[in-house]
Order: sequence, then C-alpha cells, then structure tokens
Amino acid sequence: MPFVLKNWEIDFVFDTECMTNSALGKSSWTSSRVELKDLNKVMASYTTKLNKAKHRLEVIQADISRDLFNQDLSDQEKVTMLEIQKGIMVEEKVLRQYLELDG
Repeated sequence: MPFVLKNWEIDFVFDTECMTNSALGKSSWTSSRVELKDLNKVMASYTTKLNKAKHRLEVIQADISRDLFNQDLSDQEKVTMLEIQKGIMVEEKVLRQYLELDG
C-alpha cells in the first residue's frame, strides 16, 4: 500500500489578523515586509505539500510507463492529480485573499 498524505483542505480561510500591523504603529515599509514574511510562512507549507504531490506523481507515472495496464497505478495517478489540482487552488485562494487585503 503506497504512502498517502493527508487530503488537502479546500475550504481554507486566510487569517487576516496575522497580516495587519497597523495597530503596532509601524511604518508602511516595515509593515509590508512583515506581511510578506507572514505570507511566505503560510505559503511555504502549501508549496511543500504541492511539491511532494508533484514528486509522487512523477514516481507513479514512471511506474506506469513500466506497467501500462496496472489499474492500481492508474487510480493512484488520478488521486494524486486531484491532490495537485486542489493544492494549486488553495495556493491561488491564499494569494487572492492576500491581494484583496493589500489592494
């Protein structure tokens, strides 16, 4: 049985409180740097999960090329491709929410 990571959470809600520093009285430049740092922290975990899923897909597709009629591998490929699609959607949603805050 192959190792499967936890399913992606598609109903991601971006915490806007972690992105605001106006109450601290910091300059806009410092505030922007802190906001970008916070965004990088949030995005890093999703990027890591997405990269792992992409690597897993490469391995599965290499296995499929050696055994074209293996239904289990085909099913794993479908599931992994869906994970990648969901991961991309989550990353896009995070970035859109951040841009709405910034805009």
